[in-house]
Amino acid sequence: MVIQHGEMRGNTGMDRFKKYLLWMGIGLLFAGASLGAACSDEETTARPVTFMAGFKPQANLPFVAAYVAQEKGYFTEQDLVVDIKHSTGEHLNLLMSGDVDFTTADANSVLKRRVDPELPIVAVALFGQQGQQAFVSLGESGIQTPNDWEGKTFGYKISVPP
Repeated sequence: MVIQHGEMRGNTGMDRFKKYLLWMGIGLLFAGASLGAACSDEETTARPVTFMAGFKPQANLPFVAAYVAQEKGYFTEQDLVVDIKHSTGEHLNLLMSGDVDFTTADANSVLKRRVDPELPIVAVALFGQQGQQAFVSLGESGIQTPNDWEGKTFGYKISVPP
């Protein structure tokens, strides 16, 4: 992904990169709020949050957004102390076990986990303007809107994105 600065088509004054960082901060803010830490109006206590973005650190959006947000103090502004970690691919399992508070995953992985009502996984943000997945149906299926999928069965394949 190439990150450009300046005016972009469809932009309303904030470039895409800043939007990504904003969504990262919002997601981590939700995580911090959900920890249930009690704070008085006069005194705030920074809340620890662990973020794990898939594999080793690399120049992809989740890692870049997390490191830039940390470097620019966006987490500190939200009273969050974010520990950025990397894994060997077991990040969703670590999330489910409570060892990390936030991680990244593609939509296929989230859908697979959401099938089990005992696994309380919630998607809070999309990094980027579009996801990698699409739903396709036959023309005669009658499916015209996302709501038309309700009650339907669909198949998916989990694979590493190209």
